[in-house]
Amino acid sequence: MSEFYSKIRKVLNLQTIQKLIIFLFFLGILVWGNLVLLPNLFSGKFTSGYHGSLINREAVQFSLYDDLHSKIELLDFKGNYIFLFFGYPGCAGICPPALSKLQDVKRLVHRNDVKIVFINLDVNSERNHRKIENESSDFLYLHSEDSKTIQNLLKAYFGYADFSYLYNGNQEYPIIQHSGFFYLINPKGNLQLLYTDRKTGAKEIVDDLQKIILEENG
Repeated sequence: MSEFYSKIRKVLNLQTIQKLIIFLFFLGILVWGNLVLLPNLFSGKFTSGYHGSLINREAVQFSLYDDLHSKIELLDFKGNYIFLFFGYPGCAGICPPALSKLQDVKRLVHRNDVKIVFINLDVNSERNHRKIENESSDFLYLHSEDSKTIQNLLKAYFGYADFSYLYNGNQEYPIIQHSGFFYLINPKGNLQLLYTDRKTGAKEIVDDLQKIILEENG
């Protein structure tokens, strides 16, 4: 065995071996992070018992418009629990079941300080007033006619979307591929929980909300 190591040392000097060890160490961390850490983070396993992933940092502010073109800011909701969702009218995939789930959440909590805010990804001024399937009067629909505002806001909330339709003005009914994440913002204005798993049901989301309320009042 010692002869084997002697031959290795002849080929590789000590400095090269050290660099190789450091490289393998960081490679192992990278592999572990991609295979273990990130999946667990977004599945909610590192969230102290929550079904959503714990973020607990200041929510990114926004200034958008409602159906009456009145300016609405996130600060206007301070003191309330906000469930935030990004979607668009005409969405036939993610939005209908997501909004139905949020409707169930609102029905289960029976609290006036729980608000559901829907941010429209479609910036077309003629389309952004169209109603969404499973629309509820409990939802507040917000929009902007500035594409960069919406794109930057979505990225700030860890979401993604294919906005290529924006450059095709002839497309009357766009199809926007987008993430279906839920966000829970607490009364202090902090983004507390992120839901990325569509299998998480309304009852589980309400359980998280009730746990947060108990912790804040405890």
